[in-house]
Amino acid sequence: RRTRSAARCAAQDPEQLLGAPSRGRKENRPEKPSKKRRKGHPGAARKLADSTLAAYSRDLKRRLDRLLARQPDTVAGRKLRNAMERARDKLFVFVPRRDVPATNNVSERLLRPSVIFRKVTGGFRSVWGAQVYADICSVIATGALNGLNALDAIRACLKGRSVIAVV
Repeated sequence: RRTRSAARCAAQDPEQLLGAPSRGRKENRPEKPSKKRRKGHPGAARKLADSTLAAYSRDLKRRLDRLLARQPDTVAGRKLRNAMERARDKLFVFVPRRDVPATNNVSERLLRPSVIFRKVTGGFRSVWGAQVYADICSVIATGALNGLNALDAIRACLKGRSVIAVV
């Protein structure tokens, strides 16, 4: 059983908290061999033409229409079908638009510190405390996206100014 002080120590090193082996300083790590990819190499990334992406997008929409035309037998299937129907215009936005990532990895990475905080501290004792923490995290993250450090972002909010307009 871990004590509170052990939990605090673990929180200082997220890799240790997650059970990952410590990799040490960057300069002490062995160099990875560079992976240069040649044009036409099977693993090389290929850039598809806009017309190809548009064709893929049309095909996916046709296939989704066929899928949504089915009537599920179960309640859970109907709920899933209805949710997909409501979100159909958002499901494949990433296919024709190169600026939209296909995954939500960035969002997941931004949430990770809050999840670790919740796990280490055992959660919040009140809804109010959880809401304040979420609000502060939101202000700090928005400030960081707009070039502000955490203290400046919080000061701007306390003065009643927008964190976005401060920049």
